Amino acid sequence: MDMINVQEIRNELCAAFEKKIDLADREILIFGAGNTALLYESCFKTEGISPLYFIDNNPVKHGKTFQGKKIINLEEVKSVCGNPVILICSTKPEVCKNMIEMIKHDGAYESYIVDEYVFTKHSEQILQVFDLLEDAVSKQTYADMILSRMCRKTQNYDLVFGNQYFELKDFMLRDSSEIFVDCGAYVGDTVEQYLTVKSGVFGKIYAFEPDEINYKALGYRLERLKKEWAIEDNKMIMIFGGVGGKTTQMRMRQTENGKDRLGSGFLPDSERTDAGIHIYAIDDYFAELPVSFIKADIESFEELMIQGAKNVIKRDKPKMAICIYHNPSDMYRLPLLIKEINENYRFDVRQHYCDISETVLYVY
Repeated sequence: MDMINVQEIRNELCAAFEKKIDLADREILIFGAGNTALLYESCFKTEGISPLYFIDNNPVKHGKTFQGKKIINLEEVKSVCGNPVILICSTKPEVCKNMIEMIKHDGAYESYIVDEYVFTKHSEQILQVFDLLEDAVSKQTYADMILSRMCRKTQNYDLVFGNQYFELKDFMLRDSSEIFVDCGAYVGDTVEQYLTVKSGVFGKIYAFEPDEINYKALGYRLERLKKEWAIEDNKMIMIFGGVGGKTTQMRMRQTENGKDRLGSGFLPDSERTDAGIHIYAIDDYFAELPVSFIKADIESFEELMIQGAKNVIKRDKPKMAICIYHNPSDMYRLPLLIKEINENYRFDVRQHYCDISETVLYVY
């Protein structure tokens, strides 16, 4: 990798933030009523983005509701809005570019990518995170993903690393007393990777998974791993449930196609807490247990997980490998939140896939 000019990279970020986007007194519409918008729902709330309508190219969705708002087609915009601005909700640059062209062709409406709006709005916080990062590779990676998500540049694949959650030396060290907490254990792939990296040397593993299908697969895998690594039953603990800001019950999100299985499980519906899957706060579950290492890939619920782990983060200062890619707000909010909770941490960022997925914040 060539010598990294950190100041030059920072200047490139600053240049991308020069044009501010003002949505005041505008009629906001969001183009894209699919999985990305589901993941971005917490971002919409955080950033005060309240759309009048969602737009989608799929005619099957037209006339239905999504996040409480009607889904329309692009041709309807002129009949329902007088001063619209369209926010494009997609994580794929080629899709964003196609949407921009469609919008120009249909009505020449003002349009922006959601990530572009969020990052320019919070440019000061983005630069705070950039300055907070420990090494030059982290700074380059972080800037590359910010600019790629804004469609200001093509992602640099030379910055993609393979050893997700364990890329840094501190996360690879073996410790026979280490307590590893896997939030969003999925089917046990990270647990298996953990055992390989650590050569089977650890204290205990706690694996949280709220998706029933994934949980069963997790159980099959852990039984195999116990036999292969000669691990006692009480060292690997499965928990059927999610991780959040408080200990409660949550229903799973319903769509017209049934439950959406996104990554490591179903997405909890935060507005319905009368029944459903058990959600645990880390502070409650580990009130009397030490925690050494937390991994979290929980579909935009990472911030709630951190909120529910404040005491553990202060008390134990566990290493953390946390996904920050699920929505644009997480890219700046999660590092700054952790720094606020415990100022003694160091921070790094690595990218682990050739798109905007799998951006991981390493905290240690």
